[in-house]
Amino acid sequence: MLESMVTAAAPTRAEVSDVANSVLDGTDAVMLSAESAVGAHPVAAVEMMSSICRNAEAAARLLHGRRLGASIRRHPETLFVGQLKVSEFAHCIADAAVDAAEQGQANAIIAFTTTTDMAIFVSKRRPSMAVVAVTPTGSVFRRLALHFGVHAVQSRGLLVRAAGGRGASKLKPGDGADGAVVGLPADSNSDAILAQAEADVAASASAARVAGLQEGCPVVFCAGFHRFFPGLSNTVKMGHFGDALKTAAGRRRAAEAASAAARQ
Repeated sequence: MLESMVTAAAPTRAEVSDVANSVLDGTDAVMLSAESAVGAHPVAAVEMMSSICRNAEAAARLLHGRRLGASIRRHPETLFVGQLKVSEFAHCIADAAVDAAEQGQANAIIAFTTTTDMAIFVSKRRPSMAVVAVTPTGSVFRRLALHFGVHAVQSRGLLVRAAGGRGASKLKPGDGADGAVVGLPADSNSDAILAQAEADVAASASAARVAGLQEGCPVVFCAGFHRFFPGLSNTVKMGHFGDALKTAAGRRRAAEAASAAARQ
């Protein structure tokens, strides 16, 4: 995209415009090839690309504000991710999550996704905070690395039963932490899923560091339609990072105390 910098110390005006317009059009990533691989000014090329992108992103915020996604919804193709039709409420949920995060000064938006759709829709609105995408699937985890501002975390919270019955699914080899097929958690309500997600995000050093997440930080959770988890489907929830883990721990202690009292 900055081909003249293979030999020259500065790009042409047309090249700068191409990169800037790509950012303004909502492109997730731009690429250098020969400029940094065999060019005479590889460091300068990377610095120039970064500078153009940062300035174009600042201009995009002035032009679009938080409503960058308003133009996205008018295109019928955005109702699909690949061959899968997305939830009819997906864009509304993404709008609500970004608005809530901006007004509540949240540190991050934690989006649950099994197909990349919700993370993509939130990312396209270019929120000022990090987008942490929670997914159970390794292939989705890897694809999300290419999307703007998204930090993917692989979590066991949305795994579904591997065997038996219609609609069952399983991880492919290498998708799980140990490559094994994992069954549906015994406690699959939305609070348990939030607690598992918080634990997995906290265990992900990169996601927690980039999002600046610490216990007590304000966060926004959002999810589109999830067939196997109706309590989580089509939701936006504001809270403090770590609260779900505390609630889950309190419930376990209460259950253990009740069990001990019953034995006595």
